Amino acid sequence: MLFIDSTHPDMQFALNEHYKYVRCYVWKKLDAKDAGGAIKKCLDPGCPICTKNNIDPYPNIPIDIYKYLNDDTLLELLICGTPEEISAINLYFWELIFPGLEYHSCIEIVNKKHDQLKNDERLFYPVIKSKIDALTKIFNYKGWFDANKPSGYYSAYHLATYLNLRSCVYCNRTYTLTQFKTEDGAKIGKLLRPQFDHWFPQEHFPLLALSFFNLVPSCSICNSSVKGRKKFSLSDYIHPYVDNITDSILFSFTYRESIDSVKVELTALNDDATLQKRIDNTLQDFHLEEMYNAHEPELLDLIKLKQAYSDNYLKTLRNAFPGIKLTDNEMYRLAFGVELDPKNFQKRPFSKFKYDILRELKVI
Repeated sequence: MLFIDSTHPDMQFALNEHYKYVRCYVWKKLDAKDAGGAIKKCLDPGCPICTKNNIDPYPNIPIDIYKYLNDDTLLELLICGTPEEISAINLYFWELIFPGLEYHSCIEIVNKKHDQLKNDERLFYPVIKSKIDALTKIFNYKGWFDANKPSGYYSAYHLATYLNLRSCVYCNRTYTLTQFKTEDGAKIGKLLRPQFDHWFPQEHFPLLALSFFNLVPSCSICNSSVKGRKKFSLSDYIHPYVDNITDSILFSFTYRESIDSVKVELTALNDDATLQKRIDNTLQDFHLEEMYNAHEPELLDLIKLKQAYSDNYLKTLRNAFPGIKLTDNEMYRLAFGVELDPKNFQKRPFSKFKYDILRELKVI
């Protein structure tokens, strides 16, 4: 799993843009008003959300939800807060909505089939369901953010473009590029972009459906086939916006020359026992070692390269072309098609994998 540096200028720009549009959208869904009874609007006179009437407020919104989300300080924290902050604010919200009833109990009740509900749960079910339905419609990920076209003012395409992360954060095996297509009339249309994994799943955390740090750009395999609706906690799993574990995980291999067969091995090495356990849990539940073992040909190519060049391969290339003045990073990228600097691993798939294997082979 790669680390996303939230202090990077691209991340800060993406965060500011996300907040600007999501805040105005939520205001519209709430039909939010200030203390004087005036409809809330942002300071941008040309805001495509505040100045138009194409977003319908959610009807009959529960008053407790309205009061909570109409608090601009809490709303900003909900949209822009760190993973730790939005996790805490989610619990705080449910304690206000249902005093004395644990959040996870609420979710379990609404996810049960009606004939499985206990008598006391039948009493709570309608009101809990109404609150969750309201949150799902207000933080309308699928119907607004995911559905909006790139030609509009804001969408998943815009966020993916601003983040500019070129490979899956979870596996670093697949490109997660963003590209538009030109439709009739020279309009910009959808072509390809990463999926956004809700680190806290939407089904269990509807309040966090549009929280910036809960939207992790990823490939379809990691998002849908591997992680899916698994419930992760910050105490048990690694979060890419929180934990930089690049140096704590290591790709290695075993090679049986007699049958020309290799096996990729992925291990976690960290002095902090708690962090070590969180890394182990993450690697196991994302099945990263199994996924990389599907790439035996790539590993065999590196091993054969080592067999062909007993010395440092890059030094051999540099000596063969003395007239070409390339940096170490450029030479490495041209030779292996991946990045040398860990800060740039996300730019090209397999960068972390090849970096570790090439170092083990002493090819670099």
